[in-house]
Amino acid sequence: MTSHAQPRLDLVAGARPNVMKLAPVWGALRDARPVEARVIHTGQHQDAARDADLLAAYDLPTPDLRVPFTAEQGVARLAHMRAHYGAFLAAHPADGVVVFGDVDGTLAAAQAARAHEIPVAHRSEEHTSELQSLTNLVIPLQ
Repeated sequence: MTSHAQPRLDLVAGARPNVMKLAPVWGALRDARPVEARVIHTGQHQDAARDADLLAAYDLPTPDLRVPFTAEQGVARLAHMRAHYGAFLAAHPADGVVVFGDVDGTLAAAQAARAHEIPVAHRSEEHTSELQSLTNLVIPLQ
């Protein structure tokens, strides 16, 4: 655990549908205050103003990190997101990371967290689980 008064938990989303999945988790954590929750936006879309409107519509704060948008595709896009979030984690460690959905940013954030030996959980519309299946993909990439 980090040396903070409360454990830090990063809630990570990038695509609009996943921001909607993140919102009720943020609300519950904000109200209960069991952890220091941070919102991380993986920059999945290039329209920052539209993303800001979406965050405001769901009463979400300005993200603690918004990964800059990149037009890169495939592995280069994943590497870009992973590098930015990884650098943030190196400077501001978390005790846990919850990733939402099944987009590029989900995988990139999970990879960055695992590279820093931070536990990762996954929340999708279909299920909530520890990220065992994705962890199997992430560990060999470290």
